[in-house]
Amino acid sequence: MIKNLAFSLMVIAVASCSHKTSTSTSNNPDKLTGEESVALIGFEKRGYMKASVVDRSALDGCGFMLKLAASGKFLEPDKLDDAFHIDGALVWIKYSIRKGEASICMSGTMINLNAIEKRQ
Repeated sequence: MIKNLAFSLMVIAVASCSHKTSTSTSNNPDKLTGEESVALIGFEKRGYMKASVVDRSALDGCGFMLKLAASGKFLEPDKLDDAFHIDGALVWIKYSIRKGEASICMSGTMINLNAIEKRQ
């Protein structure tokens, strides 16, 4: 009798354990699915950050800059290909901070733009 009870409790314990996985693969409130979520995960895992291109040429010494989506901070890239000179364009970027240099623009952090990709 005790063996049957112990066996039954063990079966119930094992059966009640479940492996739960998250169905949402994005922290984005838009709740992307399909190819968009795969791209989002792929870029974030490879160290890219979400940003947008901003035309700040109205400010003295400034041109096209990048605005980080997470913090709203402006970045002044060392080079930005003409293909990305579109105000409001959404991009993925990888960068490193430039040190020991002065900027005429003085409206953001000076960076070396290591990689940039269009994002939807």
